[in-house]
Amino acid sequence: MAKACEGYDILHPKKRAKKTHHADNEQLMKIMGQMKPSIQVGDKQMSVDKDIVGSSIYVHVDGFYLNAMSHTMVSVTSQGVVAVAGQCGILPGKGTYVPGGVGPETTQALQNLKLVLDACGLTLDNLTKIDVYVRAPGPDEGDFGSKVQVFDKAYRDFFADQPFPPRTVVGSIMLVGGGNVEISATASMCVGSTTAASKQAPIGSLDHGGTAAFGEDGGMDVAVD
Repeated sequence: MAKACEGYDILHPKKRAKKTHHADNEQLMKIMGQMKPSIQVGDKQMSVDKDIVGSSIYVHVDGFYLNAMSHTMVSVTSQGVVAVAGQCGILPGKGTYVPGGVGPETTQALQNLKLVLDACGLTLDNLTKIDVYVRAPGPDEGDFGSKVQVFDKAYRDFFADQPFPPRTVVGSIMLVGGGNVEISATASMCVGSTTAASKQAPIGSLDHGGTAAFGEDGGMDVAVD
């Protein structure tokens, strides 16, 4: 009940709501400040568009996916929670899948995920969860277990000696665009390594119950009210 009523003043509801909204906007501006204006993708420099919508920032990398059905690639809340839309094995800026099936598509999808995180000033260390969708095989493509094994090898090779974030792997009858693999993710601006950009513009209050500040070593000191 306390959480449900957080941010609401029964005696001065409008005044308290306005203050909370202002605090969210300040926080979103701080978060936006650590995002990159553009990223290098192959031989192209792609601009990173950012829009504040409600209590979130919607992020899009121009020209990354041609003819994408959704404009928003990432959303970031004022709490620093990052949601990355599904990434597939398409070559950025070209609109074609990498050849070779599940293995190469998995590697490309993860590379695309890494690039999108980079646009937000984040790295793979900031990941908190990965969701994977693998297209179920047709009658002449072998069994699903074999496809998952191919995916798993590419996944492990990509992360190498780095600890794997938790993941869920789901079989799908069909994926939009005709690919074999799609990978979505959640991340946090509160964990993992921070880039130089994030150290220059650290996030202050990460929730209404405390404050956080990044140290010189990239660690985080937290004070709870």
